[in-house]
Amino acid sequence: MTTKELFKILTIVNGVTSHSWNIVRVLIDHIAAGVGSIKEATWADKYKSEQNYTLNLAKVDTWSTYDNSCIDLCFTIKNDCLLCLAKIYEGDDFDGHKKGLRFTAVIIFPAFVIQCIHNLIEIEFENFLDDKHDEYLRIQKQNWIDNLKTELLNN
Repeated sequence: MTTKELFKILTIVNGVTSHSWNIVRVLIDHIAAGVGSIKEATWADKYKSEQNYTLNLAKVDTWSTYDNSCIDLCFTIKNDCLLCLAKIYEGDDFDGHKKGLRFTAVIIFPAFVIQCIHNLIEIEFENFLDDKHDEYLRIQKQNWIDNLKTELLNN
């Protein structure tokens, strides 16, 4: 799919989310290459925040956490750019369940980066279309029932 098509789909489905470490690695690579613009980055830890600890989003160590359960990435479109709202959580040592928020970040990427998440967008679009189809069938069924009811009661 083209970047333009992916932008249109992402607008239709109102954004996509990911919990994947693989997507985090792609974001880190783009940030390290100077492609991503960090609009906002904040430590959740009050001490780190007050002491102005550096939140370097180009380093893997900053992001490292448990795959799936401790990663929340939300992608949307804003001003013809890909916007990522990232929330990274600490995980417990036993099985990686969320313990607490580590940091939040808002990152803006140029349009071409959307190609890195095309699978997420395509899957979300398929789910969107399935939901619309189910809604259409539900309405058709109700219309059929109403018409048959009217026909039977009027004869």
